[in-house]
Amino acid sequence: MWNSFRTDARSAITAEVIRYHGGNGDEIHAYVVRPAADEPVPGIVAVHHLPGWDEFYREFAERLARHGYSVICPDLYCRFGHGTPDDVAASVRSQGGVSDDSVVADCAAALGWLKALPSSNGKAGIIGTCSGGRHALLAASRTVGFDAVADLWGGEWPRPRRSCRRPGRSRLSTTPPVSRHRCSGCSATMTPIPRPRR
Repeated sequence: MWNSFRTDARSAITAEVIRYHGGNGDEIHAYVVRPAADEPVPGIVAVHHLPGWDEFYREFAERLARHGYSVICPDLYCRFGHGTPDDVAASVRSQGGVSDDSVVADCAAALGWLKALPSSNGKAGIIGTCSGGRHALLAASRTVGFDAVADLWGGEWPRPRRSCRRPGRSRLSTTPPVSRHRCSGCSATMTPIPRPRR
């Protein structure tokens, strides 16, 4: 994909913040970037990381659009209020984070929004980095319709030391540099799966 463009090719994108109906029908913000294309294009749902709906994800969405994808990056923290990305992320963390179910519902709604675009070719994937990678994999496994998923270092998937008594309601939270996780659904302690040494 890198340097696969032609120097004489038309290269234009449109970018804007929109409002769409996310999970539970709530109206939330999303950053949407679309390529100027003469034929239908695939879509990508970009899932932001724990630091929030920040400039990195806007630039990431723009880059993917320049390579021929319609991209929607939902503001998964929209229900927590507005301000600078750092302030909103701090507020979200202080309130225990966003639930997996909320993220999955917002991503499923974003998928529906993308596939409904007149410019859609009917294909869509989901991508995320760090905690967004974990959420991308989770959303793709719980939602019918994603054609591809990319988990770009989604953190370590924890194993419960004991079974979670409230599956589907659990949220994993981490506090760097501690590598242990706690399930807020039932307070079970999670132990990260060890990575192989290279």
